[in-house]
Amino acid sequence: MNKETFYKIALLSGMISTIIYLLHVVVGGALWGGYSHMEQSISDLTSVGAPNKTLLSVMTNVYGILALIFALVLYRLIKQHDFKLLRIGLLLLVVMEAVSFVGYMLFPLESSGIEQFSFQNVMHIIVTIIVVVATISFTFLLGIGFLRIQRMKKLGLYILVSGIIITISGVSTGFVIANELPVIGLIERVNIFALQGVIFALSFVMYREYKSYGRLKLS
Repeated sequence: MNKETFYKIALLSGMISTIIYLLHVVVGGALWGGYSHMEQSISDLTSVGAPNKTLLSVMTNVYGILALIFALVLYRLIKQHDFKLLRIGLLLLVVMEAVSFVGYMLFPLESSGIEQFSFQNVMHIIVTIIVVVATISFTFLLGIGFLRIQRMKKLGLYILVSGIIITISGVSTGFVIANELPVIGLIERVNIFALQGVIFALSFVMYREYKSYGRLKLS
């Protein structure tokens, strides 16, 4: 496999990863009788003792690997250009994907739920905080960075709006948990699906650019 083919596959892997992630949520909810997408977090699907943990963990691991490959390759391609905000934003994307992949694998949610502050759940929450902060940061940096590039203004606007949605839903999560409102699953899905939308759009546009020009034509 030559370098150009590898880069195309790697850029495409972002879209594939989001599809796998969404499938794991849909399939996991369908297989778990009584599971509530409104009231339960996505992490419950792969928590200790979850009925389909093995299958869904395989799906999330594949998702994590593909998402990390996409982030690493895109960072490598972008850092060749003189766009500081994009470089920093994509570095944070790499950090987010790496922490998410390793952190959630090491510290899956315990079956008692996120409300129980065991060591495992506390570590799970810490990983989540790091992921959320990195996600909010990279979406705003990429959004503003792409808005400064004439050919990428639509992508930049989409990412920036998604970043605002992620920020609002992320802040709302603490309020929902503190007040024990039965919508934690809904709030989390707004947050995570907005993130997956960013990854899909970023992967689609960057793959199209590389396929058309053999490089990322950002100016």
